[in-house]
Amino acid sequence: MSGRRASGWRRLVASPGLAAGLALSALLLSGAGTALGHSQLVSSSPGAGQEVATSPAVIRLIFSEPIEGRYTSMDLLDKNGAQILVGAGSVDPADPSALVVPITTPLPDGLYSIVWRAVSAADGHSTNGFLTFGVGSGSLPSGSGQTPADVGDIHASHSGGVGALADFAKTFGDGAGMLAFGLLFFGLLVLRPVRGRVPGGLVQVQVVALLVAAGGTALYIVASLLALPATLAGIDVGGFLATHIGTILLLRIGVAVVAALAGLGLAGLRGRRRTVVASGVLGGAAAVYLVLVAAMGHSAAATTPVPLVLDVVHLGAGGVWIAGLGSLALLTGFGAGPVREELRVLVPRFSALALASGGLLAATGLYAAWLNTHDFVGLPTSYSLNLALKIALVLAAFALGAINLFDGGRDRYPLGFARRVAVEAVLAFAVLVSTSTLTSDSPTSEGRPIPITPVATTAGTTIDAELAVQPAEPGPNQLWVGLPQAPPNGATVTIVLQRLDSSTGTSTIHLSPATAVPGVDGAAVYTASGVLVASSSEWDASVILSDAQGKELGRARFDYAFDADSLISGGQLPLLDPALLIGILLLGGGLLGFAFWLGGGGPPLVEAGLGRRTLAVGSVLGSALGVLVLIGPR
Repeated sequence: MSGRRASGWRRLVASPGLAAGLALSALLLSGAGTALGHSQLVSSSPGAGQEVATSPAVIRLIFSEPIEGRYTSMDLLDKNGAQILVGAGSVDPADPSALVVPITTPLPDGLYSIVWRAVSAADGHSTNGFLTFGVGSGSLPSGSGQTPADVGDIHASHSGGVGALADFAKTFGDGAGMLAFGLLFFGLLVLRPVRGRVPGGLVQVQVVALLVAAGGTALYIVASLLALPATLAGIDVGGFLATHIGTILLLRIGVAVVAALAGLGLAGLRGRRRTVVASGVLGGAAAVYLVLVAAMGHSAAATTPVPLVLDVVHLGAGGVWIAGLGSLALLTGFGAGPVREELRVLVPRFSALALASGGLLAATGLYAAWLNTHDFVGLPTSYSLNLALKIALVLAAFALGAINLFDGGRDRYPLGFARRVAVEAVLAFAVLVSTSTLTSDSPTSEGRPIPITPVATTAGTTIDAELAVQPAEPGPNQLWVGLPQAPPNGATVTIVLQRLDSSTGTSTIHLSPATAVPGVDGAAVYTASGVLVASSSEWDASVILSDAQGKELGRARFDYAFDADSLISGGQLPLLDPALLIGILLLGGGLLGFAFWLGGGGPPLVEAGLGRRTLAVGSVLGSALGVLVLIGPR
């Protein structure tokens, strides 16, 4: 290559604008599978709005994710607002998602309120809220049955200036880590074969990116400290850093800073391969950093490591794609001449990486989207709508990438290569805004009861009712019933529960009207809170609709069972399980791709040698991910 080309690249990668420009591109998918953790209250005993005959021996709050015991507690108040317990509770050793509060002195009959606050052990986000219950007959005022909205679930760490600071810190911290990882592949597989070496400026950009990642993580620690429940600990720096999430954040900073210093030292040594080694060390450290990023996300709270593994692949694939996209976008800014000619060689090489990374990005992203919403059709919440907008923007970016693949850097199609890349940058900014909003919202699957499949009943009149359970695990649960049409005035809805695996008799539970939630359809929705479910138990439930005089109008019957951890039978699955379909496509596509590679084939319109290598690696990785999806949670 000519000195003019080398000089141009050095000017490009050494300029302060490169770090900012590529960081902006890196925001395209940063946080896609990582900023989704919130510890929401999903059930309690006593339940919200429940009236119990005698004082409970234990109050139990069940959250959607594991909680940090240091910052999770509750206050108990009587009907006059006097505090009975303050900052009470500890994490159940057998259930990291449960807060338990022993009641050593029996509570007199009356109305009580619980004010709780929680911090997620998955990502450090704090939530708080309240609920009320009654002890003794008539303790609850008439018509005071609570709905989920009355529970007052608030995401304290995602509001106001603190929420904006957390989103900003996470976006730049995660995006910069993705950039440092992706530049390793762009340098080794795209630039080095064309330039004969990995430019020193690229190593400098990786160093800057890791330092930005460390700075973003440090800023996120500040935001997390400001969002901690002030009534418990105030600005508790040492306590927060000693938690699970605090330890991960410190590790992220340490990995990024140590790797940046090591990369600078290696790049300054003599030898032709010094930049290759330095870039490899920086890229490897960035990979560790991305694993730690995923370990802070919603997937880390899953019962299996499968979602976490796919999150890591999602972040890595996104990093490869956006690093190459950002580099090409900046290279086009040098206009005609040697750099323009060089694009005709660089673009087909990058296209080989883009095809593999784009495929993995799409598959892992769809899997995460399904786990976080369990609904690709209905869009009942702001989170689902925002996710749909983000997917549309990413698809638009993929469409422009397809045009660039066919163009090969030759400007043969409308707008021209440079303008198309500029439009992709605009789409990247739009996805950034969408992603930032997603980090401030909660996945709809966290508030989604699990539907139960109805079974045949011998009742004279059957009704088309739906039954759903939340959180569908042993302990206190909420039962939800949806009716296709509003019942007559004065009608009542009850559930008769009978345990099938032991002789414990039956219990009748009167349901209260409630607002609709994702997963429960119907013109009328009813709920009961605080229904205790024993471990390893089987149940028969009959939903009974009665008129104002108590005459039965019809019923529906359901059977379900639990093991020691969760619902194991009776759960209703969609007719076509999207996660199962994604797993089959990944596995089948990977096997077909590998067979095509064995037959000497490769992807079209890309550099042949690199195309065949990425096809082989992508096929093996896709097959492995397909197996994981098929055995993982759906």
